Amino acid sequence: MAPQTLLKDLSPAECVKALRAFDEEARVTIVVKDESYNMPKKLACSSSSYFDRVFNNGFRETADLKVQLEDVEKEHFDLVMQWIYTGSVDFDFEPPLTPSSKHLFTPAFSSLRIGLISVGVSSCCTAR
Repeated sequence: MAPQTLLKDLSPAECVKALRAFDEEARVTIVVKDESYNMPKKLACSSSSYFDRVFNNGFRETADLKVQLEDVEKEHFDLVMQWIYTGSVDFDFEPPLTPSSKHLFTPAFSSLRIGLISVGVSSCCTAR
C-alpha cells in the first residue's frame, strides 16, 4: 500500500483538489451523544480501520451511512475529528477513556494518517 500524505503536507492546489474529491464522495454521519459529525466516507474509512469495517462490511451502517457511538464521550471524539482533519491533536490532559472509547485511541492513533484517496479507488485503507 502506498504511503499516505497528510493534507497539511500538500501544496495549496493539491490540498484543494483533494478536498474537492472528498466533497464529491458519499458522506457518513457519526453520532456521539447528541452531536452528529458528517464527513466524507472515504476520509472516515481511510482514517480509521473501525470506520472502514463499519461502513464497508455489509452492516446496517453500510446502507444507512450512519453509526451511533454509544459509550464514547463527545470530548474524546472531538480529538479524533481534530486528528482526522489536521493530523495532530492538541490537548493538555490525559483523557479518561471509557471502554468503548479505547478503540478510537489505539497505539496506531499516534501514526494515523489521513489518506488522500484517488478517484476510482474502491476500498479504503486502514489506520496505521
